[in-house]
Amino acid sequence: MKQITETYCPPKIEFHLEYILDHDEDVIHFVKQKKNLFILRSEYVITTNKRIIFCIPDFSNHVLELYDFTWENVKECSINKKLLSTTITVQLISNRQIETNYLPNDQAILLYKHIIKMITDK
Repeated sequence: MKQITETYCPPKIEFHLEYILDHDEDVIHFVKQKKNLFILRSEYVITTNKRIIFCIPDFSNHVLELYDFTWENVKECSINKKLLSTTITVQLISNRQIETNYLPNDQAILLYKHIIKMITDK
């Protein structure tokens, strides 16, 4: 696994990634949700050259749930930029939507550009 260049990757996330990433899979973007009054544990969105991974905390079990989707399963992506944060919504071929709110604006825009590039290149 190559070094993650966008932001610092917490050890608990890096530990999970070591088990799910293929030997030829590289992390391209790593974005952590901004903390605020309503967010106790942050979500993460990670893109690789093969898939997109959502790390979402499960408060009932105190674990981190990983949802990964190959680029072939991603139908479209939309972005909603606000003054202080950005929301990214990913729609899958199965019409399921996954949304992550309160992402830092600059990192979310880079993430969105990469998602769109991967969708159009598939």
